[in-house]
Amino acid sequence: TAKIHDNLPKKYFNEITELFQLIDKSVSNYIRGQTYVCIILAIFYSLTLEFLDLNNGILIGLLTGIFSFVPYVGYGTGFAIAIVSGLLQWGIDSYQIIFLLITYLIGQLIESNYLVPNLIGKQINLHPIWIIFGIFFFGAIFGIAGVLLSLPLTAITSVVLKYFFNNYNHLKSK
Repeated sequence: TAKIHDNLPKKYFNEITELFQLIDKSVSNYIRGQTYVCIILAIFYSLTLEFLDLNNGILIGLLTGIFSFVPYVGYGTGFAIAIVSGLLQWGIDSYQIIFLLITYLIGQLIESNYLVPNLIGKQINLHPIWIIFGIFFFGAIFGIAGVLLSLPLTAITSVVLKYFFNNYNHLKSK
């Protein structure tokens, strides 16, 4: 850190450090919000799967919540494990499988329509349209890695753009 500070241009030192503090705050808020989402989903899936009397329901629910840190991976992995476990436990002709499908559908709807916009979008001060745009943009540029990192990259891009738009005249006069 000291080497970086020493090599920053003195003319823009304050602006650069302020910008990196804003980026740090935004990424920290993203990680905090994503952690809350994972905890809430882990509790939801654990309780619901245990209520459905699925073998290892609590463990599957916890794994679904923890893996939800990576978008769609947690949902897909948890759903696949729950369905396979349900088929092994109850067989094919069971209403329990339908309840598993409904549980994961409700969990996905809660995550995408309430938890992510309120616990992550508001934390990093991004409108849902920008989040969707960021997923498409970074996904197109970097592929799967871009989709996985789209929210923090979009938050960083948003902070940088807002900073430059708000301080354009001040920076131009230097």
